[in-house]
Amino acid sequence: VISASSRSIWTRTEAIDDRRSMRGCVSNNETLSMVDASNYHGYDTDFDWDRRFFIPFIRNFCLYYKFIPLLLGIIMNWLIIFKSPSYSNEYRRSLAFYHIAEFVFDIHHFILFVPYPIFPHPIFLCFGLLCELGGPPNLTVILTVVSAVFTAISNFLLIFIRMRTIVPKDSRFRLTMRQSVIIMGSMFAFYLVNILTFSLFTRDSENKTEILKRSEFAWVNEAPGALVFGEMFELGPLNIPIGWLSFCVIYGFIMFPGIIIYTAVSLAKEKTRIVHVKKTKDNATKMLMIQLFGAVFTYISPLFVFFATLKFGMPTSNPNFHSSIRFFWMFLFLNNSMVCYSIHLVMNRSYQK
Repeated sequence: VISASSRSIWTRTEAIDDRRSMRGCVSNNETLSMVDASNYHGYDTDFDWDRRFFIPFIRNFCLYYKFIPLLLGIIMNWLIIFKSPSYSNEYRRSLAFYHIAEFVFDIHHFILFVPYPIFPHPIFLCFGLLCELGGPPNLTVILTVVSAVFTAISNFLLIFIRMRTIVPKDSRFRLTMRQSVIIMGSMFAFYLVNILTFSLFTRDSENKTEILKRSEFAWVNEAPGALVFGEMFELGPLNIPIGWLSFCVIYGFIMFPGIIIYTAVSLAKEKTRIVHVKKTKDNATKMLMIQLFGAVFTYISPLFVFFATLKFGMPTSNPNFHSSIRFFWMFLFLNNSMVCYSIHLVMNRSYQK
């Protein structure tokens, strides 16, 4: 009877274990112990492709390629200030602000930070100048958020001003100054809160030393700096800034198309009154639309993927696929400014003399 009871308890225990939630797919790495495997929720810890191919490529890419976007950034701002059409100084100033924000973004990511995440494991590697000089890794992530926020704000401001500019001043659909201040002010406030939340809650885990002593992460100590948020899916206070950032991303996805649709509807209803509006050679509206889609693909999408994998993991068990995903989105993120510069130079006919 005792034996049968023991077997019954053991069977129920196995059933409970079999039903435990798995945030990822089952690992193929047989070197992990049962304890380690449960710590990583079934994810493999093979970073072979990252270490052999992708991290060296990103480091060399930032080291040698950085001069191209930085030089283009200087040329772009010179062209905007001195060679752009002067029909709208308000739009020209917002365009210059946007490209200055992109230039600062490049300085940070190509020189100061040189990041490489190994998500869904909550670890950020830093190979930039700040980490080589002994700066705290959490500072690089905070500065990333600062540059990202001002780039997003400048992009929003640019779109808003352009859409407001092309609507006739005497149109009843044109937003008043008060309405403009409310819309832009609320957006600025929402995005600036990201700087505060990441500054307060972005820090190394208390278990960082223990985590980096594990054989699967020992190689991380070779990097000049590393920010370790903690164990997988146990982000603690970091959930607060990630949650607020998610809200801002959703807000941006609603607000950007909303402004464009509102402007398009306004112009359609006022079409008889804008027939004689002077056409310019800068292709400004079309160029801005393409830049917006480029920014979504190379800027907003990588940020979303980075933090979504921290929270929800990857959809596959293949570690090489994980490495490829990390590299692909990191490469797009670093080339965000080049997309904007290239589109502006190719499409703006006022520069093509």
